[in-house]
Amino acid sequence: MSNQISTQELIALDEFLQSDRCPPDTFNLPSLRGFLWAVVASPVPMTPDEWMPLIWEGEDGEENPRFASEDEAGMVMGIIIALYDEALLAVENETSPLPADYVFNADPDEMTLLIDWCQGFLAGHDWLQQVWDQVCEAYSKVEGGEIDLAAEINNVMNVVGLFAGYPEVLDHVEDPQAVAADLPMVALEVLPQALLAYARTGQEFCAEQLEMEEAEEEQA
Repeated sequence: MSNQISTQELIALDEFLQSDRCPPDTFNLPSLRGFLWAVVASPVPMTPDEWMPLIWEGEDGEENPRFASEDEAGMVMGIIIALYDEALLAVENETSPLPADYVFNADPDEMTLLIDWCQGFLAGHDWLQQVWDQVCEAYSKVEGGEIDLAAEINNVMNVVGLFAGYPEVLDHVEDPQAVAADLPMVALEVLPQALLAYARTGQEFCAEQLEMEEAEEEQA
């Protein structure tokens, strides 16, 4: 497979994810992409064996897809890994994790791509919540630290939640008309930057942990 994921490959993956050969709670393509962004941003090293099962399992326990052949399994897994690599590259290049057609629309039926992406991301963050809590605690103990990481992460979740829960989320804000009026700008500018900052923070902490482990191994 080439580094560039083709439209045909994405269509094939999405059709498989939504087929009856996958468990009912399997991510669709947009939610998978959001989930992978949370995985890429993990503050601890993650292997595919750790996060791949979450794509199929949902909340009901261990379930697996039924592949028609080894070739199909290789195709599906290969595209998923390519999407993971694509997310890594987006962090490195500081480009938006959101595809160009994942845009805000006042009609929720016309922005399911963005809603699903954000819901997938929140599912990934929820899975890694305990890890992030430990990272935030570590940051809070740094003397002279100027960053309230817990507050910053919470802000990211709030921004993502505006779209993951749209339009019902507007029922829980003080000025729903004002918030709704700002959402196009938030989706275009604030959301991508918040997601990039989230990913950079996680990757930087992960790199620091790996360096510490390597130093400890050299001293052993």
